[in-house]
Amino acid sequence: LSDELHHSKSEEESLAIVLGGGVEKIEAGRVKVRALREEQLRKYIAILDSLVPAADAAVLSRRLAGHRAKLPPPARIAPCHQDLHHRNFVDTGDALLVVDWEYAGPGDGAADLAACIRYHDLDSAGVDALLGGYGEDSPELRARIAKLGWIFDCLWFGWNACAAASGLPVNRELQAHLAARLAR
Repeated sequence: LSDELHHSKSEEESLAIVLGGGVEKIEAGRVKVRALREEQLRKYIAILDSLVPAADAAVLSRRLAGHRAKLPPPARIAPCHQDLHHRNFVDTGDALLVVDWEYAGPGDGAADLAACIRYHDLDSAGVDALLGGYGEDSPELRARIAKLGWIFDCLWFGWNACAAASGLPVNRELQAHLAARLAR
């Protein structure tokens, strides 16, 4: 967050607290959301299948299935934003607004937290602040977030590949970073 929004470390942690509280409000149902359309998901998958060599796609697909199989169902399904990155935050000075609800829908709140942590490479103090604002912090939640982090990286890697195929600029260093995290 600090690089993109030009905030100090203490301001970044304050924003993470506010963001955590916002995720809690979304999950509590105090914000209306709609589900991502199934046809959009099929379109992304079809594009990704055409971009990634068959052997690589098969390995990634098997690893993703393995990670998902090891992940127990969430304790509850809640409304989720499902795209919490810095370009979807508007800091008005009085409030941190979250915009771009295209992918919003029912989901696992821990996945929103994992995505935010991975998008912003939050360090332990940033994660502590985010979970403090969220109002829940337990070893179980942290373990779930860690497992969902790999799954999120897989989604992010695939989305970037689809975006590149559509002619959007994609940061090659970021793709290499994501590929390295996925290889672990």
